[in-house]
Amino acid sequence: MAEIDNLESEVDIIERLLISRLSKRDDLDYGLKILYRDFITMIANISDKIEDAGDEIEIIIALRKV
Repeated sequence: MAEIDNLESEVDIIERLLISRLSKRDDLDYGLKILYRDFITMIANISDKIEDAGDEIEIIIALRKV
């Protein structure tokens, strides 16, 4: 499950990078920037949920071994 944690950390880094790049774009109006930012955040939240599910799976596996 360490791989899931590593991938989720990569997603967090990419999320920050994309939002930073997005904020510097002068060719997009404010509303569109907000829309894109929210979309990027929603995608990153999916990876957070996957990480949480991985943690739960680890707990279930550990409990079954007891």
